[in-house]
Amino acid sequence: MGVITVSSLAKTFPGPVEALTDIDLQIEDGEFVTLIGRSGCGKSTLLNLIAGLLPPTRGTITLDGVVVSEPRRDVAMVFQQPALLPWRSVEANVLLPAEIMGLRGAGPRALELLEMTGLTAFRKKRPHELSGGMQQRVALCRALLPRPKVLLMDEPFSALDALTREELAVELQRIHLDLGTTIVFVTHSIQEAVLLADRVVVLTDRPGRIRSLVPIDIPRPRSFGHNAHLDEVAATAARLHDLLH
Repeated sequence: MGVITVSSLAKTFPGPVEALTDIDLQIEDGEFVTLIGRSGCGKSTLLNLIAGLLPPTRGTITLDGVVVSEPRRDVAMVFQQPALLPWRSVEANVLLPAEIMGLRGAGPRALELLEMTGLTAFRKKRPHELSGGMQQRVALCRALLPRPKVLLMDEPFSALDALTREELAVELQRIHLDLGTTIVFVTHSIQEAVLLADRVVVLTDRPGRIRSLVPIDIPRPRSFGHNAHLDEVAATAARLHDLLH
């Protein structure tokens, strides 16, 4: 299970700065949800609250009915930068959570993930020998190693070129279909949100509130290349653009 329930959530930082207010949201088990909105609207703050990295000012977040009050071992996070350890090989970086959590027999799981992401031939390489997209694939494998219920992703493709971003978005769709992990993904890219999501959460400017929940009922896999549903993808992106502006 990986059901996230956000109830009457608000977060105010010292200042005071009201980042989020009146957030009510349920994310179903295995759902892929993207969060979009202008810079400063609280997207990353909401992700950090779900991760248990920040306490709410008011309201609650539960995962499978249990209140989130601190980081959990069954919730993984992927950040904008892959943050790989430069002295470790690709395979050793992927296995890092197993060492930290004391997980036994994680080697076959690591190899399975490297195969899934096309990195098997690079498993003995160091991070500096990889492209940016490959490094982010390693970070994704590392996050997925302990089989988390929930995967949180904070603009993980933002530093990559447009072509690599789209390639990784297509690959992430495939991984999500294979594994069924609940994913919450923050992005500034409307196109990326449409490519990836089952639902898009559109946030208002600060303080962030939910302006709209937009279901994306377009068959997968989705891309902006050869796609029989290209008109539908473009129309949905235009609708999200109008909601943001």
